[in-house]
Amino acid sequence: MSLSSCTCRPLPSFSRFVRLFFLLVLNFSLQAVSVTGGAVQLDLGEINVLVLTDVHSWVAGNPHLPNNDADYGDVLSFYEHLLEICNKQGKDLFFVMNGDFMDGTGLSTNPPAYLTPILQRMPWDAINIGNHELYKNSTVEFISQQDGFVDFWEGKYLTSNVIHKDAGPIDRPIGERYRFLNAPLTGKTILTFGFLYNFKENCEITTVEDVEGVLDSTWFTNVLEGGEESFDGILVLAHMDYDDYLVTAILNKIRSICGEHMPVQFITGHTHIKAYKQLDPNSATFEAGRYLDTLGLVSFPTKLFDIEPSYLPSEIPSMKSSAIPSISPKPNNLPSPSAIPSILAKPTTSLHPSPFPSNERTMAPFPVNHEFKHQFIQTSARLMKNVLGVDTLNTPNGDALSTFIRKTQVDLGLFHLLGCASISYRNDWPNIDIGKVDSLWGLYLLDVVPSQLITNSPGNIFIQNGGAFRSDLNDGNVTVDDLISTSPFNDQLYVMDKKIKGSDFIKAFGTRCKSPDRNDCKRPDLVMSVSGERPSVEDVSPSGSYTIYTASFVLKNITDELNIAANLVLEPTELHGKQVNTLWSGYINNTWICPSVNKKDEPKDFFDALADFFEEFTALKVIAFILTFIIIVFFGWMFVCRCPTNSDYSVGGYESSSDLSYLDDHSLNEFTASDTSRGSNYNQSPQPLRQKKAYHSIQGSPIEEIV
Repeated sequence: MSLSSCTCRPLPSFSRFVRLFFLLVLNFSLQAVSVTGGAVQLDLGEINVLVLTDVHSWVAGNPHLPNNDADYGDVLSFYEHLLEICNKQGKDLFFVMNGDFMDGTGLSTNPPAYLTPILQRMPWDAINIGNHELYKNSTVEFISQQDGFVDFWEGKYLTSNVIHKDAGPIDRPIGERYRFLNAPLTGKTILTFGFLYNFKENCEITTVEDVEGVLDSTWFTNVLEGGEESFDGILVLAHMDYDDYLVTAILNKIRSICGEHMPVQFITGHTHIKAYKQLDPNSATFEAGRYLDTLGLVSFPTKLFDIEPSYLPSEIPSMKSSAIPSISPKPNNLPSPSAIPSILAKPTTSLHPSPFPSNERTMAPFPVNHEFKHQFIQTSARLMKNVLGVDTLNTPNGDALSTFIRKTQVDLGLFHLLGCASISYRNDWPNIDIGKVDSLWGLYLLDVVPSQLITNSPGNIFIQNGGAFRSDLNDGNVTVDDLISTSPFNDQLYVMDKKIKGSDFIKAFGTRCKSPDRNDCKRPDLVMSVSGERPSVEDVSPSGSYTIYTASFVLKNITDELNIAANLVLEPTELHGKQVNTLWSGYINNTWICPSVNKKDEPKDFFDALADFFEEFTALKVIAFILTFIIIVFFGWMFVCRCPTNSDYSVGGYESSSDLSYLDDHSLNEFTASDTSRGSNYNQSPQPLRQKKAYHSIQGSPIEEIV
């Protein structure tokens, strides 16, 4: 067959096509760089603070969420890169952790002997205490022992209102009440506090002082007045909601002593949301997620931010005057968001959304100070690398920490396989709908508890708090760590020593807490399972007589309520070997039998591998796919379809029909000739045959290699 029989005709403006093609490639490449790296995508300020809060021991990342796969080793690497960037720009960076490192995964044992060595590898400048560090005496005793976790931080562990009652002849804070952070590049000093909300369920050896009382204390007033050291800004680590009335109370006290121009940055937490609000022209509050789903970054100034009185709404007292506006620190007196005029603010940087709740807003009755900045960075190792603009995220210290975390998990047996779930079960608290097939609470109340504890015989009630579970239980292999991550508290189970009349139980708690309105539940924070002829949540019968089972977290409360309603003195008895997670593990071992050959271990065919490749959407993968397709079409057309006119070449005279090297010279000329002179580049007379194969040859199935 002669190439002259090819029906494709040369395009009159081929060089223009080539130029257009490469312009398109360049455009795609530039877009890829803007998405996948090449330049720092973080908006840094004078003082920058990298924030972790409410990690709850998820230091190994979340293996079931590809967009939250970063562990503490990746976070450490991120910090080291960011510190280098800040140093080059002459800006200061601090790294803080805002409490609640306990209760979340299998790494959080009691006491936290395996978790604290991991935490001690993080270069935090300030650490706050969370309520989850205060539930058990054993945790407090462990972290506060001599040369223990608190002492390791050498004054960086802050507890402005948490007291250790058994620490010696006099009560003293578990950590330090405050500290001064010295910014080496700007030469500024930042006064830093660590507050906990007015927590009342703390263990016996601790006292949580009311925040309002601390604000009136001598030590707090003295440090704000500069009695210890002068400072250029204030950083308040506050383990409470970003919009808590206590935030307002703290700010009011600071303003009354330090004036309206003192920059104040609140780092908040506890409510597991992503949120931000500017409180006045020189203060802001910021909350950065939970379970290591988010890295927070805030920036704030130390220089004054003056506001002309005419810029302020008439109903707001002038910030220029000596009369500092005092917003009442009462929850029901706070202005509602709808009552506050919205001010156009600088757009917030939120680098990829999070699957967890978000409640971000920037609303204020004054011009927004754009030197207060905030950014949420999703904890995807790939994204963290890209926003830094570095070629690789990993640093030696970060890799070493990741290895140490993995080794600790192995030592604790956290990868031991319990069973295999066919579907994922969603933690639907507080809007429980036990009728849904994927309801975690439905599975627990209808299947796990009846089969493992109260059996299906009538006359048994199990009642528990609804906050017992913290995450979903995902399909596929279920390991020990997966179970603990779903049910981290593993409460001890108890049974009451006397039966209770149904009417007395209803008097105390109502009938079952139905979904979704739960209107018949006097205690909507509780859930219950009532045994019957089948594993179902039957309504409590007023004429029935019931044995009551409950869990340790609500034991005292349940006992007190039943004693009052039934006029009894109940003595709860511990069920030895029965905890919440023994119910779960028994059910999973008996019911969720893994197949002999795990599908995940089977060799994947081409289409499965291709689906896995595109499972995580990235712009770079899409661009690579498009460019590969264009290149295949382009070179296929160039080598197969486009041929010179009036050609006398014949393929039949070559040793191999796949050797197209005779086209090399003419193909190369297409890239150098102009539109008007292209014809002169073709020699119309036959040329000697060459046996040397050029780089254009498609021998060896290069198309398969590209794919």
